[in-house]
Amino acid sequence: MSRSRKSTAAEAKLKKKEYDRKRREKLKNCPESLEKLREKERLKYLNKKEKGQVKSVSAMSSRERRQKQKLWRLNSSKYREKNQNVLKHDINDFLEKDENSRMCPGKRDFVRSEKLLKQKRLLTDNMRNLHKKFLNSVTYKISLSTFCKYRPFWVTWANLKERDTCKFVVHVNIELIISKLHENKVILHNNIPSLLSDITCDIYCTKCLFRECINCRDKALEYNLSQATKTITYRQWMYENLTYEKNGETKTVRKPLKKEIT
Repeated sequence: MSRSRKSTAAEAKLKKKEYDRKRREKLKNCPESLEKLREKERLKYLNKKEKGQVKSVSAMSSRERRQKQKLWRLNSSKYREKNQNVLKHDINDFLEKDENSRMCPGKRDFVRSEKLLKQKRLLTDNMRNLHKKFLNSVTYKISLSTFCKYRPFWVTWANLKERDTCKFVVHVNIELIISKLHENKVILHNNIPSLLSDITCDIYCTKCLFRECINCRDKALEYNLSQATKTITYRQWMYENLTYEKNGETKTVRKPLKKEIT
């Protein structure tokens, strides 16, 4: 019978780390045990302080204070880096969901950054609306600028070529009209989800959207017509035939363009 191999220092450290993690989880689920542990640690700290093993900042020498400050800076840096990595991971997972972005199917639809090659994904909504949606899915709060800062480089917006779809040419036009009406104070809403939530029970329910729901089919949108004679200029995506020359030949291509309408 073979003799059991002795565990190395690294394996023992990993086992202790796993044991401590399980112990912390167990304490979190039992408030009484957690309070007892805190009281025990508190008394332990006070005993050390009485024996002079723990010094306050005012009682430290200049050298001891510098060493402590260096340690505090290091710990703070590690803590911030850990939180930053968690935040990046959460934002990546959120923006890579199919409801928030769609993957480009083409073989050449990829982007490269710092030797990392990723398949491109196109956002289905603007970052402001996605930020609000993200805050509803997590327990912490972050600003819009931080949310935009940690957006992964492969999750991006559609360019002119990629707007040649029903989603970007037809449906985005409604968003542009709503935005312009809100800007001129005709309606209170500045996006489609906000507008739909005012006239439907559930913006994801098919019955409510087709006005077949008994509870919300009679709801009407409130609007202000105090400036009914005012002329409004808004922008819309339209298809237009463009001509260009290539190798001495005149060719025509149909492209989506954003134009102003009065």
